[in-house]
Amino acid sequence: MGCAKSSEADQSQGGGGRNRLRPPRPWRHEGNRVSWIELHDMRTTFWRNAPRYGGRAALEAAAECDLAYAQRILDSNSIRYPNGDMTLCIDDQGHRYELPPYVLSEPTNMDRGAINLIGRILRRR
Repeated sequence: MGCAKSSEADQSQGGGGRNRLRPPRPWRHEGNRVSWIELHDMRTTFWRNAPRYGGRAALEAAAECDLAYAQRILDSNSIRYPNGDMTLCIDDQGHRYELPPYVLSEPTNMDRGAINLIGRILRRR
């Protein structure tokens, strides 16, 4: 009973098989359209500079795969996601991870021409 139990119950709602992990909300890159290479550089910089707590490797792996597999990764590493998506994750030691949208998905104003160009270059090899 009491406030402590209520807040613990609220925090444990994400993960643990109770809720399904949902995709992040659509987002728009501020300013100009972002190319795939720029997005890749932003993600690399984020993960390179992210805190080195125990759950970081699991979060990076979960951010790069489909939702069903990401949920398994988070659940098996006791990482909660109280917002329902991966924008806020909390590991079993209480470390908080706030993931920016560019780590989780592509922007709505992505420069698709760059993706097509990269695909053509890779096919030629």
